[in-house]
Amino acid sequence: MLWGDWIGKSNIILKNTWDHSKKNKNKKAIYILLTPKIEIFQSLFFEKNKGEYKLNKTRIKRWKELDIIDLDKFNVIDCINDKSKDITFTSKKHNLMIINVQFFESLYKGDIFDDYLDDIAMITIDESHCITGDKLYG
Repeated sequence: MLWGDWIGKSNIILKNTWDHSKKNKNKKAIYILLTPKIEIFQSLFFEKNKGEYKLNKTRIKRWKELDIIDLDKFNVIDCINDKSKDITFTSKKHNLMIINVQFFESLYKGDIFDDYLDDIAMITIDESHCITGDKLYG
């Protein structure tokens, strides 16, 4: 593996999520990736195709090859591009919710997680900050 393939805190976050999920036997576990800016996850996970955002298959394949994360092992819940509050968690494999902070707060206040609190395995925020790192934007 080349170091250039690993550069970036987002890849480290995904690797930590992947490593944790491999040890977690709770197949209905929920991993939540938060960001204050939807553009971060839109560019990281998705590509626009015919006006719709779809998971970026090239990037997903590369992450799997590098053992950063295998998204085939997750039920990916896109709350970045789909703001529906009709969210379905599965018990067949781990759930990975990709969501911005503001939408997460509205879901949390709406009690959507009440029945799933024991299943939340990890919540990680991929923040956006200025180059000096002294300011967080959210």
